[in-house]
Parts: sequence; structure tokens; C-alpha cells
Amino acid sequence: MKKGKSSNRVYDKVKSWLFPKVLKSYPREAQESNNNLNRTFWNTRRLLIQIQGFLENEKLRIRIEGNFTNNGLNHEGKLYHFITPFCKISLNNDKRGRYNITYFLNPNLLEIIGDNYGNILEARIYELVTDNEMKGFINANQLNCIYERYFNESLTIAETKPNYMVTITEKTIS
Repeated sequence: MKKGKSSNRVYDKVKSWLFPKVLKSYPREAQESNNNLNRTFWNTRRLLIQIQGFLENEKLRIRIEGNFTNNGLNHEGKLYHFITPFCKISLNNDKRGRYNITYFLNPNLLEIIGDNYGNILEARIYELVTDNEMKGFINANQLNCIYERYFNESLTIAETKPNYMVTITEKTIS
């Protein structure tokens, strides 16, 4: 197939399919969907940080954040990655520029952070997954390993990659 003007796609116009901004040429519904998913990701991140602030154990307050919005980075469609010892959440986009969120909750969530905080987090995720506007754009991402191993491997990677940042959330005075 010849390459010509007719073969240009949305992602060709932005030089990288990781480009995080909503294109002006997108239909209004796609722009609104991307804006909602972006806002949802950042609100969920904020909730996770708040939960971490109430936890006594400093190891549970470690968070790893990855920013892949630099056009030179190519990381399987991830825009932002947020990992705690009990949850991971990513804001991604596909080759057409449509955003989606993937998440994974540590199977031992309630044992790790307690019933109160665990139930709050599970309720938030359930609310997102069952929201009619976001249905199909928020999905569980199954891990092929034990979550603790995944978290430790992510810490090791974060130490060597410039697009990652490791932070310990400050303890909230209760």
C-alpha cells in the first residue's frame, strides 16, 4: 500500500502514539472521554496517596511514579504509572489516542492496609469499573507474578530510569 495523505492516521500526526494531549480534530465525545479518564486517574492517585498517609508502616507509604509522556519514550502506550505496595494504576493510550486505565489490587489488600482502607479502595475501583461512561476503558491488568515481587522489581527499575520517581508519602497526623 502506498503511503499518501489518505493513509495518515491520528497517531501519525502527533509523531508518537504516546502523545498525551487530546487532539483538536478528535470528536467531542473522544475528547470528553479522555478528559474524564485523565481526571479519574489523578483523583484515584490522590486517594491512594491519602490512604498511604494514614498507614503506620513506612514501607506501605512508598510510591513509584512513572511519567512516559515525553515523545522520545516508548513504553507500550503508558502515559503515567503509579505503584504502591498494595495497588498499581496506569493511564494509557492506544494507537488512536484513546485513553484507558488499567489497575491491579494486591490480592492481600485487606490484610496489608486493613479493612477500612481496603474497602474504601475496593469501593472506588468498583465504582469506576461499573460507571457507564467509563465502562470498557477501565480494566484489571493481571500480573503473572506475586505482587510483592512485582513491586520490588519496579523499585529496582525505578532506581535506574529517569522517567520514574520513588517517594515515601508523609505520615498524616491522626
